[in-house]
Amino acid sequence: MATRSSHGSHHAGVSAPTQGVGTHNAVAERQQLGEIMVNLLNQYIMKKHKIIVIAIVVAVVAICLVSIKFLPFWSTIISTVTAVAGFFAGWYAKQWYDQNRKEE
Repeated sequence: MATRSSHGSHHAGVSAPTQGVGTHNAVAERQQLGEIMVNLLNQYIMKKHKIIVIAIVVAVVAICLVSIKFLPFWSTIISTVTAVAGFFAGWYAKQWYDQNRKEE
């Protein structure tokens, strides 16, 4: 007489929901599959985010190069200094905001 395994059905990859251990294994497999899908989605989003950031950086560099070519010297210097000052002001404002938000 053949004995059945505690994992449910004899078919590979099929779990029997009526079996106690088989149900636990099926739930664990679904949770593991869900975690894998979430990880893959997060990796896709991060890759997409990196591509967007790279595209923005390339666009900013291209705009700077075009402005250097076509604008007078002093307006190029002033716009560059203004852009750098705006970057640092935004960075400082974000640091201040994050610090005050955590205290609440």
